[in-house]
Amino acid sequence: MTDITGFGLLGHLVEVCEGSGLSAAINYAHVPLLKNIGHYAGNMIYPDNTMRNWSSYQDKIEGIGSESFLTLSDPQTSGGLLVCVDADSQQAFESLCLSHDLNLKPIGQMIAAETKTIKITH
Repeated sequence: MTDITGFGLLGHLVEVCEGSGLSAAINYAHVPLLKNIGHYAGNMIYPDNTMRNWSSYQDKIEGIGSESFLTLSDPQTSGGLLVCVDADSQQAFESLCLSHDLNLKPIGQMIAAETKTIKITH
């Protein structure tokens, strides 16, 4: 588990993958985003540190798109948590979170280590 702060979702996920010796496969369509974010990304409106973040891990990412590289590298976060849960415990974890009114959204899975640290599908 890690909090998502100034390195963006990708930066923190790279750290989790490298620390665990695994890779990650995420589905961009499952990543919760602010309404109308596509408008801003489409007009290349983003914080300066987005590019700094992206340049630090771009070689470790496969399948990035023109919008997803901006949104997944964006340093503007509210400190959401990235939690990795064993598949056998997923249902119990989700039930526990829901019983405490905690919102969660599965966005992908950890996989065996591959050449690229993170694979993104759209």
